[in-house]
Amino acid sequence: MSFTRYFAYGSNMAESVMAAHCPGHRYIGLADLPEHRLAFTRRSVRTLTGVADIVRADGQSVWGALYELDESDLRAIDRKEGNGSNYERMQVRVRPAGRGPYADALTYAVIDPLDTEVQPSHRSTSTASSKPRTPACSPSNTAWRSPRWRRRRATGCSSSRARHRVRDSRM
Repeated sequence: MSFTRYFAYGSNMAESVMAAHCPGHRYIGLADLPEHRLAFTRRSVRTLTGVADIVRADGQSVWGALYELDESDLRAIDRKEGNGSNYERMQVRVRPAGRGPYADALTYAVIDPLDTEVQPSHRSTSTASSKPRTPACSPSNTAWRSPRWRRRRATGCSSSRARHRVRDSRM
């Protein structure tokens, strides 16, 4: 059986998402995609909000999760991402754990990106800004985050209760 390394960013970093779509996946660890940044260059037809993409950007990097997928999981992630219609596969070179030797991996990029970025949903920003076991992106990729997220970050609140207290106290 052959396996493919898959570099996940955005919602695919979540263990629950990968388990639902790719039950045979194996988590390898964190990985860094240099010379790229996280962007929201496509509008979701379901929510009308921005969906994650990676674009070339000198001096920046995107953090994500590196997985190993078998052939059936690869077909499943192709379906989830709309390979050929919404996203297309692309080969990238990532640095596992952000250091050490580079590794080849597969990832997805938006096929027909918009000229301007689209505001992501609150769910996307909270998923991308959380650190369950993988960082969503490097500190250089925070420009897309909402002002509310920046306020939470500035106050140091990490729990949802604390975030609500901070938000309520500022209203």
